Amino acid sequence: MTEQEALEIISRQRRFHAASSLTWMRALMDRLGNPQDQLRYIHVTGTNGKGSTCTMLASVLEQAGYRTGKFISPYVLNFRERMQVNRVMISPKELVELVEKIHPVIQELEQEGMDVTEFEFVSAIAFTWFAQKQCDIVALEVGVGGLYDSTNVIPTPLASVITSISLDHTALLGDSIQEISREKGGIIKPGGIAVLAPDLAPEALEVLTEIALEEGSRLETADSSQARVVSDSLEGMEIQSGKLRFWLPLIGRHQVKNAVTALAVLEELRRQGWTISDQQIIDGMAEARFPARLEVLGQNPVILLDGAHNPAGITVLKEAIRHYLPGRKLVGLMGMMQDKDCNAVLQELSGLFAAVVTVTPDHPRAMDAADLARHWQGVCGCVQAVGQDFSQAVRLAMELAGEDGAVVGFGSLFLAANLRPFLLEAKKSREFSEADRNL
Repeated sequence: MTEQEALEIISRQRRFHAASSLTWMRALMDRLGNPQDQLRYIHVTGTNGKGSTCTMLASVLEQAGYRTGKFISPYVLNFRERMQVNRVMISPKELVELVEKIHPVIQELEQEGMDVTEFEFVSAIAFTWFAQKQCDIVALEVGVGGLYDSTNVIPTPLASVITSISLDHTALLGDSIQEISREKGGIIKPGGIAVLAPDLAPEALEVLTEIALEEGSRLETADSSQARVVSDSLEGMEIQSGKLRFWLPLIGRHQVKNAVTALAVLEELRRQGWTISDQQIIDGMAEARFPARLEVLGQNPVILLDGAHNPAGITVLKEAIRHYLPGRKLVGLMGMMQDKDCNAVLQELSGLFAAVVTVTPDHPRAMDAADLARHWQGVCGCVQAVGQDFSQAVRLAMELAGEDGAVVGFGSLFLAANLRPFLLEAKKSREFSEADRNL
């Protein structure tokens, strides 16, 4: 079996169950010997910020000398990004071996009338691999929600972390903050510790506090009152939080809340006996990098790539554009999924862009570039649909922006995966041209 064949087997599984339950995932893990029970976790959910928070935590824990697993969803460039140990992705050989091991078990369950979803398959691969690698600790990102997410078959984690709560995946999680909070609060386990990001909405806090009381779990809220940004640029931020001053190579003021949340989790781990020094925190934060989250991929023009696709993410993107790119001619490079609220995104970003180039992400659920362009008509004066020629789309967007402008790619993490290689190639070509001019 090749890596591509393994990925095709995974992708053939259904996306969702008709009803919310962990029955199927528990049955699968039982057949595999419950490898997830061999590990210790930081379990992280949230509408936005969970991937960045997992990345910060994993980076610091690796610096502290622990064999650290990281599970993220979705990936940006390569499926194998989903599961890493000390920043090293699962190898193609290991992935194939685990698909060959787990797929027959899934087929057995299906013959018994129990379907397994794609994400359950992926989660089972990750748990089995992390156990094989004998990880000391795993930063485990929830896929969707929490209560019925396949990652929630783990035992009580070292900390259950909730980074943010806002409206997203409403068809699955509910259309109110209270309903979504109950889903995400489902990762709070009996007798455990829950760490909440600062500034959650009061209605979210009310629900999470109720869940913590029901489960006999201690609730800690990260404190951002002592955190401030010392310096801030397109390269990253220097942050002072209490006595700690550290460099974070991620941009966007929302990352301060994620960093403060990560620090609160690390302090909780210290209380539990984990050895993590201040210097290891400083060094780990300086190494935290996450593709396609307000990622700067070039200058002249500035190229900013972000996977923002829900209302909260688009608000963060808008704030970052205004903060980091004032006075520049802005060109949007956009693609979206059909199930996202396109009109809400356009309303939020109305008036920001001098031009928009629309593309069709390489995904079955992608909105057609021409349809997306029609949504922009009347909102932006210059709109061009390119389809799936991502190289042409990048060239066109850069030409429209000019050297003093900025290109902002956004709308979907699937789009970010499509665009990133071409944006990096454009950056490399521009650097070579500038070097030639300076000779």
